[in-house]
Amino acid sequence: MGLASALERRKRLPLTPYKLDIWEQELTNAGLLSSFPKILANLSQGFIINFPPIARTQSPPNHSSILSYAVEFNTIICKELDKGRYLGPYPLPLIEHFLGPYQLSPLSIIPKLGCPRKFQLVQNFSFPLNPSTESPNMSINHNITAEDFPTTWGKFSLIYDLIARLPPGSEAATRDVAEAYRTIPLHPSQWPAGVVKISDTMGCIDTNLAFRSTPAAGAYGHIADVCCEIFRSHGIGPVDKWVDDHIFFRVRTQHLDKYNDSRCSWYQDILTHSPEPLHSGGCLWFQGRCRSEEFNEDCSHPLTDLSSHSPRPSHDSLFSYSLCDIDTISRPLGIPWEPSKDQPFSPSTIYIGFEWNLQAMTVSLSAPKVTKYLQAIACWHQCDGHVLQDVQSLYGKLLHTCAVIPQGRAYLTGLERCRDARVSRCAYTDQCSPELVRATQHSHPHPTHTRALRCTAWYTQ
Repeated sequence: MGLASALERRKRLPLTPYKLDIWEQELTNAGLLSSFPKILANLSQGFIINFPPIARTQSPPNHSSILSYAVEFNTIICKELDKGRYLGPYPLPLIEHFLGPYQLSPLSIIPKLGCPRKFQLVQNFSFPLNPSTESPNMSINHNITAEDFPTTWGKFSLIYDLIARLPPGSEAATRDVAEAYRTIPLHPSQWPAGVVKISDTMGCIDTNLAFRSTPAAGAYGHIADVCCEIFRSHGIGPVDKWVDDHIFFRVRTQHLDKYNDSRCSWYQDILTHSPEPLHSGGCLWFQGRCRSEEFNEDCSHPLTDLSSHSPRPSHDSLFSYSLCDIDTISRPLGIPWEPSKDQPFSPSTIYIGFEWNLQAMTVSLSAPKVTKYLQAIACWHQCDGHVLQDVQSLYGKLLHTCAVIPQGRAYLTGLERCRDARVSRCAYTDQCSPELVRATQHSHPHPTHTRALRCTAWYTQ
């Protein structure tokens, strides 16, 4: 297909698995159209994520890793072409002829830590950090802020509170959306900032949302927020999410009425303090009775007993809903769950890297994260010095563990000094000695609930 016809077809038919007619029907039935006024236009025409207009073409080379992992790079490019998210390949001058000036964000490829033989394509939308003669344009990310794309975040403190409020015997399940960012179509006005170079002379036009662009999490989060509200409108919940990682809770039918009474009380508190979502940075949330009581929903939808809606195992019949009820709603919408990452309902589940045990009321860093972070520390020690990106990466991983072991923050001060000073090399390697990483158990009482969670963690001390 010629480039002109490919572009016209993609403009008419944005590429997404989501079924627009079903979304419109669900939003109308639930009375949610006024809450999400842009969602149907975004799905039918593509998302505008504030990529800047390009005044002159900028085509920097890709990172040298593209040559080092040429086979893996070609495999990833072929996958994108097969799925239709990349249009191409076409000669770069031809792309400029039809799109006008475009700007490339250099590609690199990195092995996935802890995933042998798996690689990730990284598009550096923050290049260049400083414009130069060779690359005079500011980076694509330069003037974009995540605050313009707010979304709810199922962060540690919110999930902690949510679990503490659940009645006894509740269970949790988690599901991931497959290639979540890539399900989001981009408006044609955004395509010139999404051109990728696959050789010195050839390129492709990326018509879908890419990882590492500043608005990516918020743009996908808008889709996920709508999905969660649709589930809630059907009486499924509580449900929350961190980007594409969704966590579903279900209560026993014997506790449903009492729990709904509590939800009604929370709804009244939220109406009093924040009838509309509050906006802090890139985060949306609702306030309960006090500032420390946060919710990611207004609790206006009561949970429904769906246990008799379809045949199910006897254990599932004890609860308000099951995975099959989620599928009944999500399948027509076109939500592409990744089956290999499903964690069925159980008294414990892994979410945002932590293992949450609803029966024992404990939370701990998951075993895969322990392994991954120990590997990151080992890699750190293989070098005598580190660039700023290395410092930021290790600091973010170790800071994550501090959610379950707050004392660990005291051992990150060296990394914080490096990060905040924005130095080019860092010698604070003694902060993360592997022999100091061990398991410990720490009592962490909840501030407002008698049913407290205890935190168990691997941490640096």
